[in-house]
Order: sequence, then structure tokens, then C-alpha cells
Amino acid sequence: MGGAAFHHGHIKDLATMTRSLRILVVDDDEDNAHSLGELFELEGHTAHVVHSGEEAVEAFRCEAFDVAFMDVMMPGKNGVDSFMEIRRLRPEARVYMMTGYSVEQLLRQAIVNCHCILKKVMPNWLRK
Repeated sequence: MGGAAFHHGHIKDLATMTRSLRILVVDDDEDNAHSLGELFELEGHTAHVVHSGEEAVEAFRCEAFDVAFMDVMMPGKNGVDSFMEIRRLRPEARVYMMTGYSVEQLLRQAIVNCHCILKKVMPNWLRK
């Protein structure tokens, strides 16, 4: 699992927060999703991991999350469409969009209502 490059805004250092957060991780890449969820749990937060936009919307229907990290490009309902539906359900939702691709049109739609955009990156040594 790589780090994150910040495109717009910033995220508080989750590791230094004084309370445990309920975090939703949404990524169709199961390895990435579970790795990110495990990192949050190692820092004392509760991570709920799903693998589709449809599951993300359903998760927000059923429970409140302090923050969500959502992949942009997913089969079926993409991250931006899911984000917009989540915002209709819960206008206060804090959702950080992540992508490993250049999908500027989708990102422009999300930036209007999003806290920041994260780009998934993988260190060169992991690609070998």
C-alpha cells in the first residue's frame, strides 16, 4: 500500500487524534481497501471496508461515519456518483476521494463538495 499525494486541502493527522473515529473505506481493489482499513485500525480507529459504490451508499444509510475514503473509479456506481448520493442522504458527510488514475472530469464534479482529493501511489520498490 502506498502513501497519498494531496491535491486539494489536507487531512488532520489521524494518528494524533484523541478520539477513535468510525471510518468507511471504499475501494474495489480489495487489497488496497483492507490495507487502508488495517492502517486505520492500528491507529485505534474503527474501519468498515466495502468494495463498491452501492455498498458505500448502503453503509451510510445504516450508520454514521466520521469520515470516508472512497476510490473514484469502481465498476458499477463510481465513487463520484456514490459520493453525490451519500451527500443527499447525509449532507454533513466528510468524504475524501482517492484515485490511482487521471479522471479529471469525474474529479471536477467531486471537488465542488469534497474536502480533498487523494491520489493513490505505490512506491517504485513495490512495483518490482
